[in-house]
Amino acid sequence: MSPCGTDRSFRNATAVGSCRLRDAPAGSLRRLFYHRFPLFRMDDTVERDISGHTLRIDRTLCIGSGNCTNLADDVLVIRQDNIVDFQDETPDIDAGRLEEAASVCPVDALILEDENGDQIVP
Repeated sequence: MSPCGTDRSFRNATAVGSCRLRDAPAGSLRRLFYHRFPLFRMDDTVERDISGHTLRIDRTLCIGSGNCTNLADDVLVIRQDNIVDFQDETPDIDAGRLEEAASVCPVDALILEDENGDQIVP
């Protein structure tokens, strides 16, 4: 039985019908599902102002590699759904460290803008 019922699969589905968010597979397959069925999207992007810069996380692209959290663990954390999110409280950190954390994302899910709104990374 497919997650969307007996006669539909994520790959070949053309209508969502009885599909529900809780029926979607975990991790990156769920993100693929969100791309396919935009009605299910929840909080696609989140952003915070940190050290005069704006850091945005595109949650539909994140694959949870953890490269960014290794460099900026006081700002970023991997949640239970294996997607990067902001810590509850984000202190100001060195702008260079923030830029490096955003630049190591393998899927460019982290977007960093300066105080003028110009995109720095990616």
